[in-house]
Amino acid sequence: MRTEYIAEWIKVHLSQDITVKQFADQFEMNPNYLTRLFRQEQRISVKEYILFKR
Repeated sequence: MRTEYIAEWIKVHLSQDITVKQFADQFEMNPNYLTRLFRQEQRISVKEYILFKR
């Protein structure tokens, strides 16, 4: 899955105030595309994933 690396990056940076734009920039992706792709592959939204991991 393409989003596994993104999920791992989010886990590493949970202690920081992170935004979708920040990690979309990190992976050189459009924020809207990244959120759609993440939800499609992980079956959870980025926001829900961040809240769940915190």
